[in-house]
Amino acid sequence: VQKGFWKRIYELRSPESVGSPAEVFAILRFPSLFRERAEVEFAEGRWTLERSGILKWKVAVREMGSDSVQATFQVQRRGEGTVRFHDTRRFFWKRSGFWSPRWFLRTEAGEDLASVKRVLGFLRDRVRIDLMGSAVSRPELPILLALGSYIVILDARRSAAGAAH
Repeated sequence: VQKGFWKRIYELRSPESVGSPAEVFAILRFPSLFRERAEVEFAEGRWTLERSGILKWKVAVREMGSDSVQATFQVQRRGEGTVRFHDTRRFFWKRSGFWSPRWFLRTEAGEDLASVKRVLGFLRDRVRIDLMGSAVSRPELPILLALGSYIVILDARRSAAGAAH
């Protein structure tokens, strides 16, 4: 959930359920208005996500304060791509839909782990993440959720910039 219309800070929250409010489990922030570098903080750690490239762009995920790359997301088309961890584990983001796209996170074996979707709101946007299968037990989950949120937010910003022209 975006903290405010002009703020580039997003709370990643668990879904609300009957009798229990949503809990914030991570904060994703864009410190600069003009760069596509983000910082994300989970209980498990803090990372930076930074996009590079123009047509064939990629995102590098680094532990905060380190130059060592933990994972990379290489975009192939339409925001789809491959996440590669430094130890050769791979995951795939697949996009479905045009007007209201949704991204699916899949393992190499084809198991769906999560779906990620932008939800438009009045003055604020939300990113909805639904976990599936064995997602919760995966140690890579914080980085994968951060990447999914980051990809959807960048896609929304690119769409808004295109609509403004």
